[in-house]
Amino acid sequence: MKLFLDSAKLDEIKYAIEKWGIEGVTSNPKHIKNSGRSMEYFMDEVKKIVESTEITVSVEVNPHLIKAEDMAEEAKKNCCYF
Repeated sequence: MKLFLDSAKLDEIKYAIEKWGIEGVTSNPKHIKNSGRSMEYFMDEVKKIVESTEITVSVEVNPHLIKAEDMAEEAKKNCCYF
């Protein structure tokens, strides 16, 4: 079993890596918007945090959407940057 953190808060991600040894981070446009940061900022910063590790990062959207256009529209609606 792998332990993933579901968050867009960079301080939580750093803490979870250091204290819990998480193996991945997952987030979504709404979490990122609620963190007060842009998607671009989040992606740039989380990359810096995990780039020399084996940690997986994924940003999820509604799994019921199948067209890329619909996924992009959801991200635009729920996030401050896309």
